[in-house]
Amino acid sequence: MARAGAAARPTVQVDLKAGFAAAAAAGRGPARIALDMLRLALGPGRLTPHEYFFYGLWRPELELAEKRRFVGLAAQNAIFRKLAEPLSVALAHDKVAYWAYMEALGLPTPPVLALYHPTRAAGRVPVLRSAGALAAWLRQCPVWPCVVKPVRGMFSDGFCALQGYDAASDSVRVGSGAIVPVEALAAGLEAGDGWLVQPCLRPHPAIERLCGARLATLRLVVVLDSGRARLVKALWKIPAGPNSADNFRHAGNLLCLLDAEQGRVVRALQSGPAGPQEVSCHPDSGRLLPGLEVPGFAAAVETALGAAAAHDWLRLQAWDVAVTNGRVELLELNVGGDVTLPQLAEGRGFRDAALEALMAGSGPRARRQPAAPPAAPPAAPLPPRVASC
Repeated sequence: MARAGAAARPTVQVDLKAGFAAAAAAGRGPARIALDMLRLALGPGRLTPHEYFFYGLWRPELELAEKRRFVGLAAQNAIFRKLAEPLSVALAHDKVAYWAYMEALGLPTPPVLALYHPTRAAGRVPVLRSAGALAAWLRQCPVWPCVVKPVRGMFSDGFCALQGYDAASDSVRVGSGAIVPVEALAAGLEAGDGWLVQPCLRPHPAIERLCGARLATLRLVVVLDSGRARLVKALWKIPAGPNSADNFRHAGNLLCLLDAEQGRVVRALQSGPAGPQEVSCHPDSGRLLPGLEVPGFAAAVETALGAAAAHDWLRLQAWDVAVTNGRVELLELNVGGDVTLPQLAEGRGFRDAALEALMAGSGPRARRQPAAPPAAPPAAPLPPRVASC
């Protein structure tokens, strides 16, 4: 039974035995590693042993100061709270509130076709109060394909793509290709905090040639300071294999570091059971990734920066942006985002000089102008093996 609700934040898990073996092969003894891990666990990043090996912090070329810039999941929320007002969490992470706010401001975000919730309302949007009402509505759904998302879901948990309805069998074909009776599909969605039904967006033709008719969203990390929005990190999440959603937690999906000026791929990682591996081509289409320019990148950045000022209660913003075959869509606003993605893509810690300067302000709306960030060093090499086309 799928349940709508706030998703539990995933934890980083790696094979510790394999991690110690890799470190030993690089000349790092157990005692030195244990001391290293203790220092980082007690430091500002509060890194776990799993995170220590996940980021390859045993590498001999890394100085302690560089390692201390890495942030563990246990520490990231304290950073985000420092840079946000309480309103930001509810408004950004509740998909109904986010959609209504964006609609009121005229900012580009996908429309809502229906809301499935036992008590809540959503303006003129049809609200379905029961599984039977949801099944009846799906039989008459005005737009196919569409997607169903939990109102307070995160990390693509509960995301379901619906391809179409077949009246003869009274069934719905889902994104995996399976045929599910419409009554069973509706009954399998526990109401919880509710579900949104939205049209399935078609990607830009160049993106469709890369990964098929699936969205590959940009993660644009924006700093808002003194009323000025700045792009500080640009990533690209690309689905692969059987995955409908592009979340990097799904095995096989790709994460790309982009040149924030031109929107070109600098490096690409693929998620897998042995950890992220650097790759050079998309596994489905075989298209070369390094040097590939994201279509519509400049428009996506301009749109996100323009929307940032409407959320001035949040000084560190992580936008999920889709470039479709029609326009740029602001899919979600995350409170800070997940530090795992930029740290993996860049090969360096999230807590850099620019973030420290931002945090030195006196609250979410501090007007202190941070010092100009130093030039970013090149992305560090990854410890995992490299796969190629």
